[in-house]
Amino acid sequence: PNASTITPTTPNGLSLILEGTNTNQEAANVLKASVIENNFIGITRPTVAIPNGIAGPNAANGIFVNSQEASEIQDLQILNNTLRNNNSADTQAGLLFLREDKSVLRSSNPADRAITIAGNTIGGNRNGILLDARNGSIDMLDFELRNNFIGTDSTGADLGNANDGISLITQADARLLVDMDNNQIRFNNLNGIHSSDVVGNFA
Repeated sequence: PNASTITPTTPNGLSLILEGTNTNQEAANVLKASVIENNFIGITRPTVAIPNGIAGPNAANGIFVNSQEASEIQDLQILNNTLRNNNSADTQAGLLFLREDKSVLRSSNPADRAITIAGNTIGGNRNGILLDARNGSIDMLDFELRNNFIGTDSTGADLGNANDGISLITQADARLLVDMDNNQIRFNNLNGIHSSDVVGNFA
């Protein structure tokens, strides 16, 4: 999606879900070279008459990406979006990425990360960005987070998220690699950046 306004919806503003329906075979979906850019999710686009937009919360996440089984995501870019007011539950966020089973992330250029999250404004959600990696260690799940405003915007306004600005979770044997550069993270109610490693039953 490019330059869309998504508000309000149930449950998520935008969902990308790679899963299978055949119980006898693992899904092997591939999402290649996709871009989510310049969207307003959870708030309307500003106008001269309404410069701050109108809040229209999505019931769960602003953007939800879920990769399961043996699926693969290649070169996903999430750029210059405004994600606001998506704040239902503690496990939800302006942007939630959930990896399950043995799905992998790939980049066509070894110098780049598989998923780039850059130039976004993310505020007033339950969490700003939540990266939740579960299950196997077959792949190092790699992300780049740069030039984002999380809990604030380019004017320095207080747009704090109710919990964490960025939450990084690994469960079981999963592995995360997250490069962060030049993000502004302010006014979040709990932590600016929070990481946790969970071992146990999370079915």
